[in-house]
Amino acid sequence: MNYLITGGSGFVGSLLCESLVEKGHKVINLDIIKPSSDSVKFYNINILNKTEVDRIFVENKIDIIIHSCAEVPITKSKDFFKVNLGGTKNIIDCFLKFKIKN
Repeated sequence: MNYLITGGSGFVGSLLCESLVEKGHKVINLDIIKPSSDSVKFYNINILNKTEVDRIFVENKIDIIIHSCAEVPITKSKDFFKVNLGGTKNIIDCFLKFKIKN
């Protein structure tokens, strides 16, 4: 299976990437932070960039999306709601547009 993991460089996302690769799956990591492992295809893209997020779906066959990308309050970011809501909307839009099943 081909997985897209948003936030695949974070704590939860990196564990998911590692586990899926070990099971023989193809993994695409969408994040703004470079992953510690080179075992996945990495896109350094801000989830708010709809054009770039769309490009990932055009360039790759994706069977399953695991959306673990989030701005957390501890970062004291002013973009907390923008990233979490707008980014999720971009992923849902692509999920529907490209008819991803899971």
